[in-house]
Amino acid sequence: MATGRIIGEKPAQKLTSPQMVHYIGTANVREIDTASWDIVEATDHQKIRWDRSNGWAIPVDKFSDTALSWLDTQPDFVIKDVEVPRADES
Repeated sequence: MATGRIIGEKPAQKLTSPQMVHYIGTANVREIDTASWDIVEATDHQKIRWDRSNGWAIPVDKFSDTALSWLDTQPDFVIKDVEVPRADES
C-alpha cells in the first residue's frame, strides 16, 4: 500500500508541548511545601519549587487533580502548553 512517502523518509512527527504549570508572579522563587498542600487537601504532594532553573514551569503530570484544580484558581499560576512570560521579564 502506498503511503505517499519517499522510501527511507521518516514520517512527520507531531510537535506537541507538554502542559506545564507556570508561575507568573513576581517572586524569584515560589515554593509550595507539604503543609501548604495539606491545607488545600492535596495531601499526596511533596514540596514543589518554581525558579529560574526550571523556567518557572513544572509539567502537569507532577500534580494531582486536586492540586491542579487549586492552582487553576490562583492568579500567580497558569496551566498552558506554551511558555508564558513572567511579570518581571516582559
